[in-house]
Amino acid sequence: MKSNHVVGLSVVAIDTGKHIGQVQDIIINQQWYAEGVILDSKRWFTHSKWIAWKHIVAIGDDALTIPSEEVMEHVEEQIEENSYIWIKNEQARLAGMQVLTTNGRSLGTIEDVYLEKNMGKKVTGFELSDGFLSDLQDGRKFLPLMDEINVGEEAVIVPAGSEHTVKEVVTTL
Repeated sequence: MKSNHVVGLSVVAIDTGKHIGQVQDIIINQQWYAEGVILDSKRWFTHSKWIAWKHIVAIGDDALTIPSEEVMEHVEEQIEENSYIWIKNEQARLAGMQVLTTNGRSLGTIEDVYLEKNMGKKVTGFELSDGFLSDLQDGRKFLPLMDEINVGEEAVIVPAGSEHTVKEVVTTL
């Protein structure tokens, strides 16, 4: 499952059928497991809310469902931003970061994060891009999650030789 499929989905409470908001981001812990989703703020000057992954009932094509609004929590009360990896957040995001090997070879920039199928929490890898023209000509690439990976301030560092594990992304229409 691609993170870009989840981000932007409507969130609906099953008990009331009420639209709660939209998924703004996915947060990942240091062991590369999804911890939960961040919801957009519906009103100005309100705190963002999040839903722990364990409370998500389903992730469908059109909506993410939760049992009730009671499972939502304030981000500030539960999440320390620098202890988690955010996929889209401007301050600590993965999307758009360059991936470099320890020997200085660029593998591209992260465009998407893959999670296990069927609502799996585990990150399995990254979709990489070498830019728009290269994507059109050669397609994007998939880099499996490495045992040794360092998410820095401006780049994600992977072991030398990781370029040999990169695969072509197969897209279906």
